[in-house]
Amino acid sequence: MHNDAIQGGRQIMGEQMQLRAANSDDLAAMVALLAAEGLPEAGVAEGIMHFHVLDDGRRVIATAGIEPYGSSALLRSVVVAPASRRRGLARQLTEHMQQYARERGIASLYLLTMDAEAFFAALGFTPVSRDDAPEEIRQSHQYREQCPDSAILMHKAV
Repeated sequence: MHNDAIQGGRQIMGEQMQLRAANSDDLAAMVALLAAEGLPEAGVAEGIMHFHVLDDGRRVIATAGIEPYGSSALLRSVVVAPASRRRGLARQLTEHMQQYARERGIASLYLLTMDAEAFFAALGFTPVSRDDAPEEIRQSHQYREQCPDSAILMHKAV
């Protein structure tokens, strides 16, 4: 299913959902989703202009964002509320963020993961050596301080 399946308020599994750009009113819900999964929250408020949320009409149920660094970006904070999982929403949200990155001239997406390597591999991301990341990615706060050295770095040309 193409990522526009959740854009514009189309129904999925009988529910009205909207994928949209995040705004400051969404910040508390986004941080709560991230905190519940033990994902880094730092930088979300400052980079909110590059985050999107999935809203089910009552609340934010998913979020993802990018941190652009020239022609590369860090895909981060892909999370879906537990009650809304197993419906393909994370996949659709990730595909949407890839399109969002392409539209902004980004050629390469990187991400760091502790436990979702198989999920991202199924979407075409491949593990790479942390030393192979562009300098801008290696200097990011998430790379240097938020994710442990044991986190797997993955890459995809978009």
